[in-house]
Amino acid sequence: MSQAAPGSVLVIDRMGNDKIACAGEMSVMNAQAYGLAGIVVDGAVTDTPQIKELGLPVFAVTSAAVACSLKYRDGEVNVPVQCGGCVVDPGDIVFGNADGMIVCPPDEFEHWLEKAEEADVTEVKWRAHFRAGGHLDDLYPIKEEVEKRLGIRK
Repeated sequence: MSQAAPGSVLVIDRMGNDKIACAGEMSVMNAQAYGLAGIVVDGAVTDTPQIKELGLPVFAVTSAAVACSLKYRDGEVNVPVQCGGCVVDPGDIVFGNADGMIVCPPDEFEHWLEKAEEADVTEVKWRAHFRAGGHLDDLYPIKEEVEKRLGIRK
């Protein structure tokens, strides 16, 4: 954590170990002291109620009662890691919420941000459509397209 720039997200690849937590309340407090923006663990964390109270965004595959000791502070820093089935490179943009995480190279961030904003605008319209009694079929006239392809007439 001491090697990460303030505002960084620490992404940890536990290499398949989801039985022993590598982060908990004390390590999250340490991350806050270094000014980190969040922690992502492809593995387990512990002290989940305390972590939630601290307010630093922490995402993990699972939780575990057993935590590793501080004597295990080895590992590589500032290298590509596997996380959630994808490669996360140093410098990638990492964003998460209660539904999951996305990762993208910095040079693609603006593109994906525009796509997300477009989707937000579309969802506002869809909500209004559904509240007015509309259906998904109204938005995607799939039935008519299938009938046309099959030569079915009304």
